[in-house]
Amino acid sequence: MCVISSFALAEGAFIGAEGSYVFKSKISDGEESLKDSVPSIGIKGGYAWDEARAYVQYNNVFEAKKTFNIYEKDYEVKWNNDEFLIGADWTPAINDSAKLVVGVYTGASRLNAKDGSKEYDTGWLFGGKLGAIVSMNDNLEFEGGLKADKTFGYEYGLEQNKFGAYTSLNFKF
Repeated sequence: MCVISSFALAEGAFIGAEGSYVFKSKISDGEESLKDSVPSIGIKGGYAWDEARAYVQYNNVFEAKKTFNIYEKDYEVKWNNDEFLIGADWTPAINDSAKLVVGVYTGASRLNAKDGSKEYDTGWLFGGKLGAIVSMNDNLEFEGGLKADKTFGYEYGLEQNKFGAYTSLNFKF
């Protein structure tokens, strides 16, 4: 009976709010690149099983900017992202209240770039994460770790790479 109750508590729907800091957001066309560090916020919802979970997530990566000088004139380029993701995590137990998180995610990333005029472009994002989940009680858990992703498929051969740390507070139903 204890095994069945324990299994029932380990499964269920969840929603969460995520905050992260992108140590490096790099956009490159193969020859030149723009880099900056920025925060991001997101919301997610999904379903967790004993050692796995699946989710959908929306992230807003805040505006990054880079100023550079061409022919003695300063130019500023700004960019941010809206990300629509689906993901799956493997979550084996470390002990009674902690789990390891090893996950992959994919989806669409909308790049909003400004260099005097505003341009939008959508690319395909693929990424992974490594972290831990600590249960605070039966309905609340804290998650944190590192994640990295790459977006390709933008026009003009642009690609974007991001690497950062994330934390999430998840409410389990």
